[in-house]
Amino acid sequence: MQTGRTVPPMIVCTTERGTLYIRDGNHRYEAMRRFFIDNPDAKVRVARVVPAAGYGFRYRWLSRYGTYILEPTDAFRGPHRNSCSATRV
Repeated sequence: MQTGRTVPPMIVCTTERGTLYIRDGNHRYEAMRRFFIDNPDAKVRVARVVPAAGYGFRYRWLSRYGTYILEPTDAFRGPHRNSCSATRV
């Protein structure tokens, strides 16, 4: 970024609070945070992930950190909610 080269957009999803959650790693966030300290007027593009119908991102706490995981929504789950499906998401 400091050399003027373009970088791929960060991949984000919208949280239940309407904020953006960065999906592709804290290392990219840290690099951009450092860049924006010296370049506060710079702009960044993001690629927002929008789940297919029947799916949504839910915050889940894992053993040592929390993250948003793509899951079927309650209305979509139905009686076979734990079974696998060949449908691409």
